Amino acid sequence: AAAAAAAAAADDGAEEEDLVVTGQSVFKGALNDFPHARNLCGTLPFASTPHRSSCPNCFCYVCEVPAPCERWG
Repeated sequence: AAAAAAAAAADDGAEEEDLVVTGQSVFKGALNDFPHARNLCGTLPFASTPHRSSCPNCFCYVCEVPAPCERWG
């Protein structure tokens, strides 16, 4: 049944679209391209950098504001 469904889907006449990659991020890892909690930052690892440091996409997950938060010690 699964093979028949796959064959029917392939024969529906729909054209396939190609994926074109036009650029890349300077960051390593998809998490750094989007807002993320400071403790999950791949650019400035929480365990090995000062906790007040932050990349442009870090945010305080408690206050939901861009890092560094005013309340950080």
